Amino acid sequence: MAIQIGKVTFGNLWKSHTEVFNLVARHLNRYPKMEAQDVYTLIYQGAMGPSYFSGDGDAFEDRLMQEFTQVEGDDEKVLWESIRPDGELVRVHMTGLKGRGGSAQQLATLSLWTMSVFKGDQEDMVHGWETFRQMCEEQRIRHFNLEEVAAITQWAVENKYPSTRHSRTFRAAYDPHYRLIKREFLQALMATP
Repeated sequence: MAIQIGKVTFGNLWKSHTEVFNLVARHLNRYPKMEAQDVYTLIYQGAMGPSYFSGDGDAFEDRLMQEFTQVEGDDEKVLWESIRPDGELVRVHMTGLKGRGGSAQQLATLSLWTMSVFKGDQEDMVHGWETFRQMCEEQRIRHFNLEEVAAITQWAVENKYPSTRHSRTFRAAYDPHYRLIKREFLQALMATP
């Protein structure tokens, strides 16, 4: 159990059935075709942050810039969404950003800053997935196939909880293009020079 009072958290929010349920429910409402693999991806990103993008900063920036030029901007699309129970990290969607006149360069800079300051925690990943798995088994969340959840759990344990991509179903339905940043950087995202 975890309790959050203001900016102070007592306990681990990833162990809280209420917090993990609320996180998954928000995403399921937005993405009704999401599968268990997409929940794993959500929990992984929320717990580990953008560490899976680690490597050459120039190559990261080049990929982001190329991807940004390929997406269609749409100011009706969501700009960002929280991916942690405490809201510390968000996904910034390129479609929404481009539609609002946002800058790919600013997104790249804020993403790289996030990589440098956010430290992922594999224990949070393990706790978050275990909490989700328990809720599925207890039928608190009924949307997901229990065999698929069990298979992902086995795969995750055997491979020490690695990163993964969204499911084919999710990618086909929602064509996701986003990067992770700390929530506190959102104000700088749309700031004009």
